[in-house]
Amino acid sequence: ATVVTVLAFGELTGISAICSPLVMLLAGCGACMVLGVLILVGKKRWFYPGILILLFFITLIFGKQLVNGCALLWNQISDRWTLKTGWVLPKLAASADTAAWSLLLVSVLVGILTATACCALAQCRIPVLAILIPGAMLTGMAAFRESAAFPHLLMTLLSAILFLLYSGGIIGKKSLGGI
Repeated sequence: ATVVTVLAFGELTGISAICSPLVMLLAGCGACMVLGVLILVGKKRWFYPGILILLFFITLIFGKQLVNGCALLWNQISDRWTLKTGWVLPKLAASADTAAWSLLLVSVLVGILTATACCALAQCRIPVLAILIPGAMLTGMAAFRESAAFPHLLMTLLSAILFLLYSGGIIGKKSLGGI
């Protein structure tokens, strides 16, 4: 679900045109792997405070570059919105000097945040809630009818749904078998 969310976000916002979505994927998958390791070790409750501390230090150290990257991302989204709807959104001032570095930091931030949101929804009582975010992104892609990657991402989302339902069924059988 995290992979679909990151790829759909990149296609929907147009950030994949100005920055590689590979960075978002690596950051998101890294956050998911950290959660997996913490679950195996039995320290799952350290994940969310750890992510908050990591984001705090990233913001503290690279605050100016993050603001510049967010402005560049907003300008890309507003250009895409204006192209599709005709409504003009205001532009934000952004420095072109550190554009590549700023977009790299924003890509890492987006990857970590989407992975954290998907991990949080996957740990709910109803694991299918993890499909809400990528489903919303794919709905946006379908509304804009822009990307050729839409059918592939839709198939990936459907396989993620089936995997979640299957894993929920296995967990349910194990808990019922122990009664």
